[in-house]
Amino acid sequence: MSNSYVFNSPLEAGVRTVCFLDSYFPRSMDFDGLMKVDFIIVHSGDFGGPDSLHPNTPNRNGEYYSRREKVRTGLDLMKKFGLIEVEYTKNGIAYKASENASPYLELMRSNYSLSLRRISNWLTEEINKTGFEELNITLVDKVF
Repeated sequence: MSNSYVFNSPLEAGVRTVCFLDSYFPRSMDFDGLMKVDFIIVHSGDFGGPDSLHPNTPNRNGEYYSRREKVRTGLDLMKKFGLIEVEYTKNGIAYKASENASPYLELMRSNYSLSLRRISNWLTEEINKTGFEELNITLVDKVF
């Protein structure tokens, strides 16, 4: 029997993506943007937001790169569950929440889930207020 862990798994990354895209609805975002969003959501305290979703760890710069496959696999998983839709735009492939995302997220009541929703709403408000570019500049300072 193998042990399955949700923490830092593709499933967790997929749920984070669905949660953000639901708060960002009806807009969509490309994969590179979702990679950045995932990092910001996990470390929101570093970006002037609510307390971070995960505990701070030293040397987390490399974490951004190591999560790429988890985010990609989580995104594919959420598409299979019907929670994310793919859009083909003039700029390439983008992803947005499906109509099933909100009802799914309403069922989630754990402290983690409620924090995730709060952080996703904060991030969407920040993007609406200052644009993604400002957060991206801070991300570059912290990661690259």
